[in-house]
Amino acid sequence: MKLSVKILSTLVAGLLLIVPAFAQTGDGIVSGKVIGRDGMLAQGIVIYVDRMNSLNANQKVVAQRFETKTGRNGSYSYNGLPPGGYEVSLVENGRVLMKKGDAIGDTISVANGREGVANFDMTKAPAAVAGPAPGAPPPTAADLAADRKALEEAAKNKKTRDEAFKLGKAAYEAGNFEEAVKQFTVVTVADPKQDVAFANLGNSYHAMKKEEEAAAAYQKAILLKPTEAAYFNNLGLSLGAAKKLDEAKAAFETAATLDPTKAGDYLFNQGAMYNNNNDYPKAIEAFKKTLEKDPNNKAAMLQIALSYMGKEETMPQAVPILEKFLTLKPSAGDAELANAYLEAIRTVAPTEYKSEKAIAEEKAKAAKAPKAGTTKKQ
Repeated sequence: MKLSVKILSTLVAGLLLIVPAFAQTGDGIVSGKVIGRDGMLAQGIVIYVDRMNSLNANQKVVAQRFETKTGRNGSYSYNGLPPGGYEVSLVENGRVLMKKGDAIGDTISVANGREGVANFDMTKAPAAVAGPAPGAPPPTAADLAADRKALEEAAKNKKTRDEAFKLGKAAYEAGNFEEAVKQFTVVTVADPKQDVAFANLGNSYHAMKKEEEAAAAYQKAILLKPTEAAYFNNLGLSLGAAKKLDEAKAAFETAATLDPTKAGDYLFNQGAMYNNNNDYPKAIEAFKKTLEKDPNNKAAMLQIALSYMGKEETMPQAVPILEKFLTLKPSAGDAELANAYLEAIRTVAPTEYKSEKAIAEEKAKAAKAPKAGTTKKQ
């Protein structure tokens, strides 16, 4: 069946990759001031800035956590935040004491260049939780110097991170994937909590066909943001290219569960992976799941037809699928391709088409028929 194999490899190569766009390092800011229990501006208060993801209408999870402290004037600020919705928490003695952005009408949204504000008044907070004894000595000059050094280091790392991210993005778009790997690695070192940096590092390795390294980078992105379907999808692409088909299948299915709106795309990638590895039954199963999510998915229809064309005995089963495909007004090129496949089927497998149900019924009927040389009981 040289004809069908040639057609199959050409089409799958053109349809395999559906690479989602990744979020980039943002320029958003969350800031505020804290009034202490004594009514004065409070220094050294720990603040959590949490970027939230919605699992459903009633449940959210922390996608990323950024931590900072108030300065001598009781203020805090965290820069370079990616766009999204945030919750901000005031932490006392290791426990969340007060929270902003978690109630209806109290939302903290951040976009590039847009600042979210969350102020806290600890005079209105619950009683203090267990912690250092009252009258603890104020911070020493050495403490203040250490805090200042930490802030300066954080600012330096932010500058390094942002510059490297821009260089990595430019290198990737120019096709210089080795340089992209170098720059995105700089970002992950400067700020190891940036899931988008690991995701872009994975993209760069994948473009170089270094699938083991790509998979490792995607897995680190997933650890930082386990609710991002796109990361699981791209992990599946790398694992599939590395011939780790079972692990890739699990990644694609997780992606489909996390983002039902794009489930058809992720399951399509799973089917394309099996087609590329000549496992046509599993490819057909995945593409049929794609059609369950998107009944008029023309690409999935074409792929199912191609999967049936992988073997001469199943080629006739592609006929009704291709005929339906042609009713959906495909592009001129795809229509020409589908008609070419139909002609190939008529030439190579000119048998009458029978549905899977009809074939099963014939087999059942044959199984019940009397065997040669036997006599039917009266």
